[in-house]
Amino acid sequence: MILDEIVKILKTGEKPEPTIAQEKENHILRQAKIVISTLNYCGSTRMHPLKSSTAFIIIDEGEN
Repeated sequence: MILDEIVKILKTGEKPEPTIAQEKENHILRQAKIVISTLNYCGSTRMHPLKSSTAFIIIDEGEN
């Protein structure tokens, strides 16, 4: 989804801001009602936007 947004910007001829991927990711995460994540990603600072807006976070840490 993030890549799709960046491609749309590039097709318009605009130069994307260096922070566009992080901004798009934050937007997607804020809109999510359910997120499926690994434990490692869930503990990262990238998940901070979810602290007060997400109903569920499902963590998948299955054994290999």
